[in-house]
Amino acid sequence: DQDQAREVLKEDGLALEFGTEQIRADKLLVLLAVKQRGLALKFASSELRDDREVVLEAVRQTGYALQFVSSGLQADKEVVSEAVLQTGFALKWADESLRIDEDMVLLAE
Repeated sequence: DQDQAREVLKEDGLALEFGTEQIRADKLLVLLAVKQRGLALKFASSELRDDREVVLEAVRQTGYALQFVSSGLQADKEVVSEAVLQTGFALKWADESLRIDEDMVLLAE
């Protein structure tokens, strides 16, 4: 039930792990989860791990969420910048082109 899922995810985003496939693919529910705990992105559908809005929310909550982002968005400079601002270690999961980008490396330090 969507209402019950909404209440649970507001309190514990990582509860997304136990959601149905339908819940893991529901953008609004996944947004709730990643706003609460960015690492909940790990349990989102692959489509939502490639959704820029969802991904930005997750990496703004914790840079470590970058490891669960689609490879295409791991090459997105804004997404990676947001993650690296949270933790420089996130650069580890960025696309190689950004791992060697001078500005990105400086941001990570």
